Amino acid sequence: MIGTKLKEILFLNNQLTGCIPQGVGLWSDLQVFDVSFNSLMSHLPDSVSCLEDIEVLNLAHNKLSGELRDVVCGLKNLLNLSVAYNFFSGFSQECARLDGRNVGFDFALNCIPGRQMQRPRPECDMVHGGSLSCLRIPSTRSVSCGTLLRSLNSSTP
Repeated sequence: MIGTKLKEILFLNNQLTGCIPQGVGLWSDLQVFDVSFNSLMSHLPDSVSCLEDIEVLNLAHNKLSGELRDVVCGLKNLLNLSVAYNFFSGFSQECARLDGRNVGFDFALNCIPGRQMQRPRPECDMVHGGSLSCLRIPSTRSVSCGTLLRSLNSSTP
């Protein structure tokens, strides 16, 4: 089965563009995912919730937007989450509790109203990736992870 051996993905500073693919959740044993210093855009896929072993998630210095939701901040093994230098417009209550879980959480220079060290309003009004359409199928955690794994298993001989 895919995802049972891969522990780290380091794609930092590779001039990547486009969306983080929905299939990222297939790497269920992944502990480190670092795509910082690229030009990735749009929202995070819900399949991020399938990364049950993830400890370090570095999405900093991209052009990601939307709200940082529970599917990311609720990951139980998370030790460090960096989303700095993006265009996120907010984050969920679960994200606000990361500090209490002793999770390193850097959200500086985004577009989150009422928070310190955010981008100036004019930059936030010109959110990148507005015309980029990424496949995004919102669903509950179990359905999203199960759907990914079932589709993979049915396509392998």
